[in-house]
Amino acid sequence: TLGWLATCSCGIEEVSPALVLDPFSGSGTVGVVSKMLGRRAILIELSELYGLLARARIEAVSLPLR
Repeated sequence: TLGWLATCSCGIEEVSPALVLDPFSGSGTVGVVSKMLGRRAILIELSELYGLLARARIEAVSLPLR
């Protein structure tokens, strides 16, 4: 969490935070933790009710200070 390191030897200067994929997001715990760690996340949920619950939980989390 102190910085991002390239995992390749392509010589790119700027490294982006990881992108997390959760194909069964449920109540959104992975999304909450991803946001807290400053990562982007894609969550997939079949149930509309759980999707709404996950969105509310994720939106309630404050962005980390940089």
